[in-house]
Amino acid sequence: MSKLIDILSEIPEYSSLLQKINSAQARFSLISGVQPVHKAHIVASAAYFTGKKCVVICPDESSCHRLCSDINSFLEHDAAAVLPARDFIFRNIEAVSREWEHKRICTLHGFLTDKYYIMTASAEALQQRAMPPAVLTDAAFLVKSSGKYSFDDMIRRLLRAGYRRSSAVEGEGQFSVRGGILDFFTPGEPQPVRIEFFGDEIDSLSYFDPGSQRRTEPCAEVTILPALETLPSYSDGGKEGLISSLRTLLKSKALLKNPAYLSTLEQDLERLSNEGIFPSVDRLIGEIYPGFASAIDYAPDDALFFIDDFARVKQSAKSCIKRTNDDLASLLEEGLLPPKHKGFFLDFSELLEKAEARRVTILDTFTAGSYDRPVRNVFNLSAKQLPSYGGSLETLTSDIKHYLSLNYSVLALAGSRGTALHLKEVLAANSVAAMIEFSGPQIPPKGTVLITVKNLSAGFEYPTLHLAVIAEGQTQTAEKRKKQTKKTAAERIRSYSDLTPGDLIVHEHHGIGRFSGIERMTVDGCERDYIKLAFAGTDFLYLPASSLDLISKYIGGGSEDSPVRLNKLGGAEWQKAKQKAKSAAKDLAKKLIQLYAERKKLEGFAFPQDSDWQREFEEAFEFDETDDQLRCTAEIKEDMEKPFPMDRLLCGDVGFGKTEVAFRAVMKCVLGGKQAAILVPTTVLARQHYMTAMRRFEGYPVKIEMLSRLRTPAEIKKSLSRLKSGMADLCIGTHRLLQKDVSFKDLGLLIVDEEQRFGVTHKERLKEISRKIDVLTLTATPIPRTLNMALSGIRDMSVLEE
Repeated sequence: MSKLIDILSEIPEYSSLLQKINSAQARFSLISGVQPVHKAHIVASAAYFTGKKCVVICPDESSCHRLCSDINSFLEHDAAAVLPARDFIFRNIEAVSREWEHKRICTLHGFLTDKYYIMTASAEALQQRAMPPAVLTDAAFLVKSSGKYSFDDMIRRLLRAGYRRSSAVEGEGQFSVRGGILDFFTPGEPQPVRIEFFGDEIDSLSYFDPGSQRRTEPCAEVTILPALETLPSYSDGGKEGLISSLRTLLKSKALLKNPAYLSTLEQDLERLSNEGIFPSVDRLIGEIYPGFASAIDYAPDDALFFIDDFARVKQSAKSCIKRTNDDLASLLEEGLLPPKHKGFFLDFSELLEKAEARRVTILDTFTAGSYDRPVRNVFNLSAKQLPSYGGSLETLTSDIKHYLSLNYSVLALAGSRGTALHLKEVLAANSVAAMIEFSGPQIPPKGTVLITVKNLSAGFEYPTLHLAVIAEGQTQTAEKRKKQTKKTAAERIRSYSDLTPGDLIVHEHHGIGRFSGIERMTVDGCERDYIKLAFAGTDFLYLPASSLDLISKYIGGGSEDSPVRLNKLGGAEWQKAKQKAKSAAKDLAKKLIQLYAERKKLEGFAFPQDSDWQREFEEAFEFDETDDQLRCTAEIKEDMEKPFPMDRLLCGDVGFGKTEVAFRAVMKCVLGGKQAAILVPTTVLARQHYMTAMRRFEGYPVKIEMLSRLRTPAEIKKSLSRLKSGMADLCIGTHRLLQKDVSFKDLGLLIVDEEQRFGVTHKERLKEISRKIDVLTLTATPIPRTLNMALSGIRDMSVLEE
């Protein structure tokens, strides 16, 4: 959006501000009268015109993300990144999430190496102690597919950078070695990387899938980033120097008065000597990096600092210090930190002092009473933030007509190419001529409208320039969302089975037992954790924790009246039960295979790929879709595009968005030239779906009918005629839809809402209707057989969990 960046310099107040902050004399400036979208505009423009790196201090992380997204929209590339705060790990917890720490490392490295030149961060993210820039520069290294590297040296560098060795790489911060193959998962990469060595030469460099462990695609180069911010190997004197200084501290008289911390330090020394890295290594960060470094130190001396809403940032920083002090007091009491630790957070005055060493500009909507520093340069920008039209074309048309009457230049931002074309048609129908420019936004002449594809969180108006930018509002599309590892519905549901004492379990070899807890026992001189399982009588089995794969949670029947019988250890009962179940399963599997093989052989209709109308319909949804909605929609549309009938179950609780997913399938069906039907169990639900559909499909050529007892005989007769002739595209109905007199010209999709509320007769009629068409079943509570078939993979299933 370079044209929008350029035009900001035509405002005298902003031009004066730019001159001041670009000079070495100004240390503290203020620009007031600006809303969030203007703040993004100002920061993007300052970075663009001065060529200097910028850091924006925000009151919270939601402000960081909104501001970052808008800045990138103005600059038309990902020049800005968010620096998240992270949690310090002070307790010995083995299962530790390093997600935010890895994101911090990626952002700091990107800012250091000029991948990003704008960084948005909350006060907390800048207050907390960080890895010094020199350490990150040394710990990160580039590997090229055409390079020569010492295999042993690379392993040493990974260990020094905080990576953990494992048998197979599954998560970030792990590496494994098999012969001349080195696998590792570095922060910032979408998948783990595999290097195959031939001597010291790289034979191949590629990504691989951590689930299947198979290579996916080659890569030319990869930057290996450290796995942790706190790296003992990078302390003065290395890990050995750190161990030596800690041993000296261990002998100090001061610690004799603090036996709790003395014990903690002894444990840390032992783990440091044996393992090198341990989860709670953060409590030694002051010993490892004696000088206090924060993310501010990553900004060059001529960087520009911006504070988004001074009062809120100050309050946020003070709240962070209060929370930290409370947490540290508890940790000191437990003996997890030394009484005279070297600090983990800057207070607000220290943060301000570090930022002021560069140049600081406050971005405020209203001028506050005090800014803790004398403000030398004060500017007021005449600007207004406009609400997004969010798909409401009536609102957009009204606003555009208003600004044209004032002889404004109007730039309308659409979320997609299809929306832009549709917007032009709507404006033309309202006697408003508009131009379209897809190559990039230009500033139109006064009294004219230009439509382009771009998204901002809100529109804005500059009265002095007679310019209005009207935005649809920032929404996440399927393409922009982070790709996630695909999991089947069965895997997602099974992952929630956690054992608690008293739960029934099934042992692969011994049958049904009861989980009694975990006990630590010494066997053959080795101390290990064992799972205690109770069986019939007084029999107990102690299973090593490493053999957890031999048991699963019991999911069968049983009640207070007929409790489940436990099996006897070593008895033949369990083997007989297994054999009987295998025989029954084989019979069932044979029948199901025949049933579904026949269905696969049936010739169905392969719906075409998504059209512009389909994409526009989906983008007109007034809310941000959840990841689950996007995934389920993609799964359903993929099935619809196959040449055999779809039979998919969409499972999700009330309010999780099943109806919107179903409507997208309906739109695909109608655009493919077929009719769709939605079968519901009650009249109330039929009317509710009908009203929702009328609103959702408004403005699109989809003719909708309803069949229920609320309709008069004449209305039903007319609807039946329209369905038979093909004049109706979608019919929503109750059991009336299943009667013999209902016929469609070309039915392509049947959606059944709450299948379990229909009787046997209705289901037989459903089978007759749906033999060669696509069927989508919506439910919040699937019947056991349907759910079991879905979980077994026999029937396709999509799950909404968000």
